[in-house]
Amino acid sequence: MQLKASAIVSLLLVAASLSACSSAPPPGYACPGTVAGFQPNEATSAEVEHCLGAPDHKTQEQDGRYSYWYQLKDDVSATFLFSSGGRLISVTSPAPP
Repeated sequence: MQLKASAIVSLLLVAASLSACSSAPPPGYACPGTVAGFQPNEATSAEVEHCLGAPDHKTQEQDGRYSYWYQLKDDVSATFLFSSGGRLISVTSPAPP
């Protein structure tokens, strides 16, 4: 029984550390100067939110992927698509009209 409880505690600690990784950028994280500076497979949703604030709109897909949409200055918008693990898959930012 003790082994089972130990395994459960270990799993909970791993889950907590993984969620902490995706919930805040590392100390001293420097925000990119442009939307294009957020690199797919490197940037996380926490980093995007840290730099741009809360998104204007969020969507969640059934497969776990999710997206953030931002209305930026000068009629520029940007959409960030993230994996279920919080890694950036792609970013699109159409040219303003």
